[in-house]
Amino acid sequence: MIDPVLIQPIATVSGAVILGVFGIIAAYIHASIQSHRFPVTMPLCRSILMPKQRNDLTDLLVNKFNLEELHDLCFRMGIDYDFFGDKGRRIFAEQLIAYCERHEMIPLLIKIIREIRSDIVPVLTLIVGDISTDTETALYMTGGALVRLSIPLIALAFLGGVAGFGIGSKFESQTIEKMLIQASAVRRAGAYDSALQLYAEILRADPKNDEALLGKQSIFLALSATPTPSATPTYTMTPVPTSTHTMTPSLTSTRTPTPSPTPTPTLTPFPVTPIPLDKIKLGCEQGKFEAPNLGFLFPPTTCGAIANGVSLSWSVKSTGGYAGCIIDLAPVFASIARDNTHLGLRVSGKQGGEQFEIGLKSGEYEWKEPVESISEYEKQIAIPLANYSNMAVDLAKLDKLIIAFNHALGKPALEGRICITEIGFGTP
Repeated sequence: MIDPVLIQPIATVSGAVILGVFGIIAAYIHASIQSHRFPVTMPLCRSILMPKQRNDLTDLLVNKFNLEELHDLCFRMGIDYDFFGDKGRRIFAEQLIAYCERHEMIPLLIKIIREIRSDIVPVLTLIVGDISTDTETALYMTGGALVRLSIPLIALAFLGGVAGFGIGSKFESQTIEKMLIQASAVRRAGAYDSALQLYAEILRADPKNDEALLGKQSIFLALSATPTPSATPTYTMTPVPTSTHTMTPSLTSTRTPTPSPTPTPTLTPFPVTPIPLDKIKLGCEQGKFEAPNLGFLFPPTTCGAIANGVSLSWSVKSTGGYAGCIIDLAPVFASIARDNTHLGLRVSGKQGGEQFEIGLKSGEYEWKEPVESISEYEKQIAIPLANYSNMAVDLAKLDKLIIAFNHALGKPALEGRICITEIGFGTP
C-alpha cells in the first residue's frame, strides 16, 4: 500500500510537470511578441492578510456580529462552527480568520460578509481593500493568433494541475478510508498497539481527521481504565467454646455466598468515546424544548469537581409538563455507536433519586430510555444500545442525542438538578 502521505506530493509533482511544459510554450509566445505588447492585468485573490488587516478584521467581526451571526457566517461558508469551541466572540473570530487563511478562504469570507452585511461594506473595504481585484502581477500580451493560442494552453496547464491534484486527493481519501476501517476492526479486537500505529499513519496524512483522533482517545481511555479490585474478605474474631484451657480466638471468614438465582450483574465502569461537553452545553442552550407554561429547562451551567461538567435544572411539576434539549451529533459518532454496545453516562443528582430520559434519534425515528437510581455521588450508568436499535433507531445513521424530563415519570422526575460529566459510547 502506498504511503498516504506520499500520494498528494506525487500527484502535485505530476501536475507541476504538466504545468511546466505548457509554461515553456507560453513563455516562448510571450518572448516572441515583446515588441508589440500591452498590459492586461490578472486578478490575484490573496488568502493571507497583513497583521493590521487581520487585527482590524477581527475587531470588525467582534463589534458587528453576535455569536449566532458568526455561526451563520460559518454555515454559509460550509464550515462546522463547532471546531472553534464556545469561548467568546473574539476567540471565535480569531480562529475563524486563521482557519480561512489556512484553507485559502479569505476571499470567500469577504464575499459573504459583503452579501449579508451591506451596511459594513465601506468599513470592510477600508480594512482589506477590494481583495477580489487586487492586482499584484501582470502578463503582457498582444493580439493575433499566437496570443489567442496561449490562452487555451494556459487553461490546459491549469486543468492538468487540477486533475493531478484531484486524482491524488481521491486516492488519498480512499486509502485513508480503508485504513480507518482496518483500525476500527483492530481496535475492537483489542490489538491496541496495531490500532494506534494505524491511527498515527492516518493523522500523519490528515492531522485533523476526527475519526482517528476519537479512535486514539478511546484507546487511551481503555488503557488507562483500572479494573475494579476484587473484594477483600473480612474476618471476625470468634471465641473457642469454653474449656479448661485459655480461650484463644480463631479467624472465621464472613464471605457472603452467591445468591441463587443470580441477579442481573452491575457493569464494571468502562471507557467510552465521549461526546464533547461543550457541544452538550451548546445543544441545551440552542436546542431546548419545553411544554408551554407546563415545563421549564433552565440555562445550563458548569459543575463537577473541576467544573468540567454540565449542570441541568428543570421543573415539570404540572400535569402534561415536559422539557429537555436536543444535541446534534457529528457523523463520526454514528460509526462509533455502531461499533459499540452501550451508551455510558456519568451523572450525579443534587438530592439523589432524580429521574430523566436519554434518547437517541436517527432521521424520523427516536427512542428515549429512562435513567433511574441517580445518586448524590457521581457514577456511571450503562444503557444497552440494543434498546434503541430495537425501537427502529438506526445507529449507523445516528444524528441526535436527547436529554428529556417528563412529568409522566413520576415524583422523582418533577424537578431537580443533575450534573453530567460524561456521555459517550463504549463496550464493557
